[in-house]
Amino acid sequence: MQEQNNKKIRLTIVTIFIVGIIASLFVVILKLNSQNDTAPDNTKTELNLDEYLGKISSNDEVLNVYTNNKFGFTFTYPKEWHVGDNHLGYGTFQLFNYDESNASGSVFAKGWNKIEAGIVSNSDYGSSDEYPEKSRKEIPMEVRGQPSTTTEVTLIGGEKIYSYSILLPSVPDSHLSIAMYGDPLNFYVLDELVQSMTWIK
Repeated sequence: MQEQNNKKIRLTIVTIFIVGIIASLFVVILKLNSQNDTAPDNTKTELNLDEYLGKISSNDEVLNVYTNNKFGFTFTYPKEWHVGDNHLGYGTFQLFNYDESNASGSVFAKGWNKIEAGIVSNSDYGSSDEYPEKSRKEIPMEVRGQPSTTTEVTLIGGEKIYSYSILLPSVPDSHLSIAMYGDPLNFYVLDELVQSMTWIK
């Protein structure tokens, strides 16, 4: 009986010892994790938004020149249009021929247009459930020697979207997607903009 009690005591002591070791390891692991959470992360790099800014200059009394060194192209657009967002690649590049603070929703008044460009990984101008399409016409073509597609979309409500998707020569598998919304009578402005493009890389 004495021997059984000694075995029970030894078993209890060993169990307490093992539980103590496990608890100590748990506390050490928690401390290490909390130190890692509060330590500064030196591997993160700050995003330099300046590299995404396009340069706007003037080449005459009628046109402005947009230059994007990051993606290697330039184009011209009418001076009376003004720039909205100018962070192509991180955001978009936008042009307006009206004061967008006067706009209401996604419906454009007669004569109003918006041009919006983005960098995408495929050449498709995608559809959206929010803007159901009545029809879509896609035409393969070339822009300054680069494979491209132009897309004309008519939405159920009658609004039209006209766009180009142009493979960028300096950035593998990336396309410049540039779309125009609003009054279709002004869609020629997008054609002229695209025709003025030059590659600088």
